[in-house]
Amino acid sequence: MGSQNRYEGFDPYAVAIIRRKARQLGRELRCEPLDIEQELAVELLVGLRRHDPQKLPRHIFISEILENKSATIVHHWRAQKRNQAREECSLNEPPLEKSDDPSLTFGDTLDSDIGLAGLSPEDLSQLQADLDVVMKSMTDREQRVVEALLEEPNVRRAARKLGVHHTAVYEDIRHIHERFEKADLQDYLRKRPTHPGRLRY
Repeated sequence: MGSQNRYEGFDPYAVAIIRRKARQLGRELRCEPLDIEQELAVELLVGLRRHDPQKLPRHIFISEILENKSATIVHHWRAQKRNQAREECSLNEPPLEKSDDPSLTFGDTLDSDIGLAGLSPEDLSQLQADLDVVMKSMTDREQRVVEALLEEPNVRRAARKLGVHHTAVYEDIRHIHERFEKADLQDYLRKRPTHPGRLRY
């Protein structure tokens, strides 16, 4: 189910980032994303008053504000959890939510699928939207590198196709990885083996 919050006055980029961050935090903290959306929106609304386009592009400024607020939310949530007594629960006990099936146990309610294969069609669609946001945040050069590597996974051959030295492509790949990590999408980055003394990509 999509967000029902309305964000008049925010551009589509800001709205997409707010909703993506709220969904990620909602999954991590097991709480309602709509409440987190509102916290992030208020923080951004206040923060945009001090934005100076001469010092920092708007999309980077927006990302930094929301990243900092997200970190603050997680910090407060973890501090609150540490202060609460922990309650042990057996996987053989009935789940906390009421169920029509008396044989259902807490262990039966846990997801066994992880990674891309375990995503629902809705989650896959959302992942596509998140990837679109990351791609739009990339420079033209970084987007060309991604396109070249999709056609030619070999960095040296892709570099020749782009007409640049392969070390420049490695540097672009590093920046692209950083963008994925900042968007909390690092789990979907393809891991490649490297040889000793060579850059990891």
